Amino acid sequence: MTIKLGKNPKDFKKTLTVVSIDGVSDTLSITYIYRDPVQMAELLDKRAAAAAAEAEASAKAALEAEAAEAAATEQGRDAAAAPVKIPSIKEGYLAQAHAAANEVLEIATGWDVDDAFTAENLLVLEKEFPGALVAIQARYQQAVTEVRVKN
Repeated sequence: MTIKLGKNPKDFKKTLTVVSIDGVSDTLSITYIYRDPVQMAELLDKRAAAAAAEAEASAKAALEAEAAEAAATEQGRDAAAAPVKIPSIKEGYLAQAHAAANEVLEIATGWDVDDAFTAENLLVLEKEFPGALVAIQARYQQAVTEVRVKN
């Protein structure tokens, strides 16, 4: 076989097993986007930058809330008059699920499910097969690592 450079695939398929809450296993075939090592590093840099920006925004909001509380106390008002909004557990879960669905859409283009490959349907998959979105991402990482280990 002769090596031909510049012939990287556009995408590749991998199968994984997902398990429903009642323990029933099923297979899911995902079409992943091929990324060379530089493109993969760019994606990870983009995700790291987004996480850093989110952490910075959270820290800024906490400092602003603390300053507002201090100002209210200094002015003799009840600091509880301006309560800080703390996300509910449900809001936190939904934010994480939406982020995971969007991350899956960054690494994959389709699946062997009759329903469209959309963020909404990925969220339905996650509800019916808890942990499926993490499994999809882990399978991608495993596939990329497998190839590099074999070389």
